[in-house]
Amino acid sequence: MKRRLALAALAMALASCAPEPPGRTLLLITVDTLRADHVGAWGNPEGTSPELDRLARGAAQFRQCLSVSSWTMPAMGTLGTGLPPSEHGLLYWHMPLADVPETLSEVLAQGGIRSAFFGNPIPRLEGLDRGFDTWQTFEGNDHAAVVAATRWLGKSGGDRFVWVHLLGPHAPYDPRPADLRTRPGVSAEALSYEGEVRTVDREVRTLLRAVGPEAAVIVTADHGETLDERRTMQFDHGKRLYEELLRVPGLLRFPGAAPELVSRPVILADFPVTICDWFGEAPPAGAYGESLAPLVRGDRSAPRREVTFASVVEDEPPAHRDRRWTARGERWKAVYNVDKDRWDLFDLALDPKERIDVSAEHPAELEYLRRELEDWRADHAFPDLPFDRRFTPAELERLQSLGYLGGADR
Repeated sequence: MKRRLALAALAMALASCAPEPPGRTLLLITVDTLRADHVGAWGNPEGTSPELDRLARGAAQFRQCLSVSSWTMPAMGTLGTGLPPSEHGLLYWHMPLADVPETLSEVLAQGGIRSAFFGNPIPRLEGLDRGFDTWQTFEGNDHAAVVAATRWLGKSGGDRFVWVHLLGPHAPYDPRPADLRTRPGVSAEALSYEGEVRTVDREVRTLLRAVGPEAAVIVTADHGETLDERRTMQFDHGKRLYEELLRVPGLLRFPGAAPELVSRPVILADFPVTICDWFGEAPPAGAYGESLAPLVRGDRSAPRREVTFASVVEDEPPAHRDRRWTARGERWKAVYNVDKDRWDLFDLALDPKERIDVSAEHPAELEYLRRELEDWRADHAFPDLPFDRRFTPAELERLQSLGYLGGADR
């Protein structure tokens, strides 16, 4: 009898020391500066993304996935809170996360779900680590972030959410030599950007293998990039709200769900709500997105989103001297320059590159989008916050090497 009790006690002790078995896993991959039209699943013919294309064949593919801004801080803040940029406060360099009620990871933590972030973001994203069990950044090294993420996945158990941010195609472009191709009539910079997409695609493969087929997976980008299609803004982002800056890949794989091709517009703010929905948790307070779970499962009964909004703040201290908003329908897109009080209207069906302002020819379409945007801005205007750039010399040197704050062109 005593021997049986001793063995039972030993078994319980060993069980308490054993790692917790994995529960549900959701992997979020964000690729910095990845525009949708440079992914094969979105029609790119250059073989840039075989791993993403393979994932797309078994996932829901959102053909019109739109960022909420054209650079990293506002977009990542929305992904991490579900809030619009004007409310989460990550608008410009060293603006910290505002005093938001709760973040995505805090909501998950309340449900017993572990969260980890591994990445290579250029801004600090100060405060966005709230609620994460692990938050590790790796300056200039996507591979190190991927290795750390795979190790964490191998050691952690229970329900878990892991977010990996890959700098990848961000300038200065420096792809692996094996990922470079040559093509007549294409600039060296554009070819290098393509090479960077191939390089980051390899890191995506490692992450997908680490989580396996039973994990839920989301892949998107914080924003896109202008290449050589703009004379005044080449190989850059931020500043403006062009389509190539806002249209990003959107892939969502739920275990057991059939592949879906979704044409209706979705926004980055939908992903944190979807993540909470998948784990059975309510979204963060104030989150304005919609769960994509019904669309993943083939349910199209929800009303189609008619207008999406995006914004960007771009300037040096001490004032917001360049603030822009856009209200976008599926055909018409209005762009408002706050500081010049100027409205432009573009017909995306006939002018997808947004070259010709047709506001004079289509006043009714402009007026509709203007009213929609003014209603949105009434509740979500930019806060009157001071800029605060507490850069260390090392941070300033790095940012200037990447083309920010008076550095070379990105």
